[in-house]
Amino acid sequence: MCRAMEELIEEEKIEIVQKLIEYGHCSQEKIAQTTDIPLEKVKELAIKIQLHPV
Repeated sequence: MCRAMEELIEEEKIEIVQKLIEYGHCSQEKIAQTTDIPLEKVKELAIKIQLHPV
């Protein structure tokens, strides 16, 4: 897969993670497992969302 496509997919996953965190129905571990985003990144995003809610 070309690099641009990989970056686009990664950005889409991050947006999905952010929405799931905001909904609050899934654990961070489940979100990481489902989206293939590292748990540490999910935790970072959760902290960022808590500091700057949408």
